[in-house]
Amino acid sequence: MNTLETIILIIGCASLPVPSSCLLNALRDYSEDTAMSALYYAKSSYCASPLISNWTCEPCSNNTHFKVAGCYENSTAGTLAFVGTDDRSIVVGFRGTISVRNWVEDISYWGTPFPYSDCAGCLVHGGFLGAYDSLRSSVRKTLRGLIEAHPGLPILITGHSLGGALALLTAVDAISNPPLPPSAIGGAVPHVRLYTFGKPRVGNPTFAHWVNVLFHSGRHEAYRIVHRRDVVPHLPLVFMGFLHSGHELWFNYSQPLKYVNCSDMQDAISPSVAVNEDHNCSFSVHRSSVADHLWYLGVTTRCSFNSTVESNFTSTISDEMLKLVDEEHMQAHYDEYSHNSHATDTAESLG
Repeated sequence: MNTLETIILIIGCASLPVPSSCLLNALRDYSEDTAMSALYYAKSSYCASPLISNWTCEPCSNNTHFKVAGCYENSTAGTLAFVGTDDRSIVVGFRGTISVRNWVEDISYWGTPFPYSDCAGCLVHGGFLGAYDSLRSSVRKTLRGLIEAHPGLPILITGHSLGGALALLTAVDAISNPPLPPSAIGGAVPHVRLYTFGKPRVGNPTFAHWVNVLFHSGRHEAYRIVHRRDVVPHLPLVFMGFLHSGHELWFNYSQPLKYVNCSDMQDAISPSVAVNEDHNCSFSVHRSSVADHLWYLGVTTRCSFNSTVESNFTSTISDEMLKLVDEEHMQAHYDEYSHNSHATDTAESLG
């Protein structure tokens, strides 16, 4: 491992109860090189589909060894995915969205059962599930062929914004329902590496817990990258019943590649402990930003920089929604402070 890579926690450890020291176990390698490669795949998804299909888009030049096996666009759903291989991985990339207002504010999307698992009580955002279903058949068919042709390659799945949500659903579907039966490739499910950028919350706490266990038990990798005060990772709101699965890396410094390794995976696989987001990472932000959603790892997340597109996207999240996010963060920290103060007072009185 080179100096630009850092050993980080991916899930936690399985003993019961799970102490804080478990954060030192069950490690995985976060690769800066892989993160940058994944980001440029996510950027490429915003380019015109013909340029993706022949891999001639501007950001495509950052992944020169990639060979496209399929590019799929559903104009009705407004979704796009591409699948292929590079010299290290099978790759699946998903396009994000131009507007987030519809899926943030439409309450009909709340609490849809996730149909591709045996997880009782797993609920996901119906809009995200519908978007995934618009591409699922084509993506999985191509994945099946590539896994059969390259049984030793891991699968890198990535996306920005809505694309990150679709990447998560693809990853858990591929792990729990392998596109190609493991018996056909030596009995093992391909190793999955999930790198998402500015991903919104996808499901309820039961779903988040199931995802954590799924990745941990199969020794897969999941990295949820958040840039500074980006508001999108805090939508939909927790009070709506949504919660992130892990593992968050919070890029909150002026240096674009420096990050905080969050503790959201502590106790994550213990069935007796609730899944939580780290309130000392991006959840600690009290003034959320739309602009931070459009830049990750020091580069624009779009196909290429376009000030008009950035201005249009900024207008898709209302001031009211930004205020609700900030209020939810402040309330969570107030509740945590009150709880800790009460616990301290109780301990002192008993002492």
